[in-house]
Amino acid sequence: MVPELRNSKINCLAPPRNGGLWIGTDDGVYLLEVGATKPFALASLRGLQVLAMTTDHDNNLWVGTKHGLVRVNSFGTVSFDLFDRKALHEVRAIFEDPDGDIWFGGPQGVERLRNGMLTSYSGADGLPAGGGGPIHIDSKDRVWFAPISGGIFLMEAGHASPVTFAGLGHDVVYSISGGGNEVWVGRQHGGLTVLTESGDSFSARTYNTSDGLAQNSVYSVRRCRDGAVWAGTVSDGVSRLSGRRFTNYSDADGLPSNSVNSIVEGFDGTIWVATPNGLASYSNAHWKNYSTREGLPSPSVRAIFEDPMHDLWIATSGGLSYLSSGKIKVPSGLPEMLQEQILGIAEDSMGYLWFTTSDHVVRVNRERLLAGSLLETDIQSFEAEDGLTGAEDVSRDDTLVADHAGRIWLSLSSGLSMADPNITLRNSGPVAVRIESVSADGRQFDTQRTIKIPPGIQSITLNYGGTNLFTPERIRFRYKLDGSGQGWSDIVASRQVVFSNLGPGSYNFRILASSSIGLWNGPETSIPFVIEPEFWQTLWFRVTCFVLLLAALWTTYALRLRHVTTLLHLRHQERLSEREDIARDLHDTFFQAVQSLFLRLHTASRNLPEHIPVRQALEEVLNDSDRVMSEGREMFLDVPKKESGERDFAQLIAGYCAEFATAHPIEYRVQIDGQPRSLNPLVTAELTKIAREAIYNAFRHSKAKAIEVELTYGKKEMQLRVRDDGQGFEPILLQANSGHLHLGLQNMRKRAEKLNAGFRLWSRLGGGTELEVNIAAQTAYGTTQRTWPFSGLRRKG
Repeated sequence: MVPELRNSKINCLAPPRNGGLWIGTDDGVYLLEVGATKPFALASLRGLQVLAMTTDHDNNLWVGTKHGLVRVNSFGTVSFDLFDRKALHEVRAIFEDPDGDIWFGGPQGVERLRNGMLTSYSGADGLPAGGGGPIHIDSKDRVWFAPISGGIFLMEAGHASPVTFAGLGHDVVYSISGGGNEVWVGRQHGGLTVLTESGDSFSARTYNTSDGLAQNSVYSVRRCRDGAVWAGTVSDGVSRLSGRRFTNYSDADGLPSNSVNSIVEGFDGTIWVATPNGLASYSNAHWKNYSTREGLPSPSVRAIFEDPMHDLWIATSGGLSYLSSGKIKVPSGLPEMLQEQILGIAEDSMGYLWFTTSDHVVRVNRERLLAGSLLETDIQSFEAEDGLTGAEDVSRDDTLVADHAGRIWLSLSSGLSMADPNITLRNSGPVAVRIESVSADGRQFDTQRTIKIPPGIQSITLNYGGTNLFTPERIRFRYKLDGSGQGWSDIVASRQVVFSNLGPGSYNFRILASSSIGLWNGPETSIPFVIEPEFWQTLWFRVTCFVLLLAALWTTYALRLRHVTTLLHLRHQERLSEREDIARDLHDTFFQAVQSLFLRLHTASRNLPEHIPVRQALEEVLNDSDRVMSEGREMFLDVPKKESGERDFAQLIAGYCAEFATAHPIEYRVQIDGQPRSLNPLVTAELTKIAREAIYNAFRHSKAKAIEVELTYGKKEMQLRVRDDGQGFEPILLQANSGHLHLGLQNMRKRAEKLNAGFRLWSRLGGGTELEVNIAAQTAYGTTQRTWPFSGLRRKG
């Protein structure tokens, strides 16, 4: 129980950030601090009926009354901007949302007080009415402000008070600068005044033309780090004060103009001077001028500013440029508002550049500005809803400055404003996206269920929006449709996207939102959907068509193979028939005639006496004739029989060996590897001749003790190998172009070439002979496979 409030009606309570308790009653607001025994009454709110209260994140107390909303800041200053004692405007509820906006309402409805970046100061804060002038932030973060109506004010703890000594209250102040415990003031008529702080008071001294100042109208003043002071006059050049001695410079000394708009000290001590006729620099007692020849958009330079990266930004009547590494450049892709006359430049704590023009206050991403890649979200133009009470700037030096905390102070025609970028950062929390609706050709789908879109649709429409209430018009979006083959979209402000002519399949719509300052830090929202196919677009239909196509191709191939096989078989039969006819003709004519001749010679030889030499010679000739006839019969055996194409090749080879061993008794061996398979008829015909020739030569001419024949039925090739341990012959005779190759060997090589088979023949004197033929499996084998009852044949003769 608080005794002092025993008879008071308590309507609401609110806790301050620093502890204690705010108490709202029918008779005003009381503060009960921690450790205090009595509540403290706010005198300015005495007699007000308090209906609602809340404290915000900046420790401001918001008080709802019958006549509107009242704010009490952390210093105890009361603002009645939303309060009118003559009007009935009850505020019964107050709420601060996560974006820092204040919502309040009563019988008249709900209203929102937006927490903008800019805070404006007016008469309630001790400032005079009317436009603004130069600003200076001293070493104690106090704000010195000179309105264009005259005089100078010092703002401390949110409240301003006039500075009246040294006649400053009766003169117009053009510019303010300072350092340490000094504040230098450039005056319209009174010259140059320095205010030196000592304890809780200031002492003043004024310099004018009698002290060596070039002119008493000082438009721009700059105190340098070494203590020297530069004063730019309205029409008589610039003066430098060092050690109580002035040095004056004019156009005769190298200045582009005697009118000075702004002075800046560079990081290396260089003095930069902006004039209507160009830019000048003073270093090492030497002036250097820059104009349109050096790249300035216009010779009229209104303001200059050096950023922490030592780039000098130059505002001209023709737009913006900057000096970097000794060269003047114009950023590419400048927005239209930065191509007009710029009156002030500053940089905030987040590295953004601020510009004031005749009717705009603009905040720009510095890095993207230098790179020439500005996006829409990199440019922020401030309006009334951001707390800006008037965008018209005043033509004075230092009307746009940054304090030590990186906050921006602006002097506008309506007064003084302060922009805190940390508020924007705080209010730029992650922005989520809400999918509001999905429709296809006018048909709506439930986004809470799996979306299946029927076939034949022409377009799909998705509507979406951001989930926060802070500056919704500045929210931007990027989206991507997985499954469409396209990447992320450009940055858009629209809340709707339409996809046309999508094929059947599964898709996933993904979307991101940026904050009001362009941060893409929000979560990704996605919604999957499926477009069902037509029957002819289904997998089973395509598989069926593919299987039918394969079947058609296989049938065509099988018919073609069957046709080609039949043709080959007919040609083979024709060749066999022709050769049998030739063999019969030879047997019936040539062999019979020769045999008859040999019989007559035998008869004649028997009629001759045995002891005469002629009979002996004749008998030798007859013996040779028997050998010739025997070889002729063996050559006759070279004609294949009709049924040879239907017999197993291994049996044919074994039969040849047995036949030749009868006339030439030599031990032989037939070895079979792999599963025997039937051969194509043409392969059987040619390979039989090769094998017979090789076996015949081995039995007839090699004088071998053993002969081996190997047949290998492999998966990749079929192989024939014939070798003996006989007398062999010179390797030179094996060369195809030597001219000495035996006719039989030539025929074997040519027959192998007809089959595209590999043909190899090895031999050397006394080392025997070996023949090898390799035929590809797809050429050698037929389509059937037989079982061979034994793995090899062996016979001794």
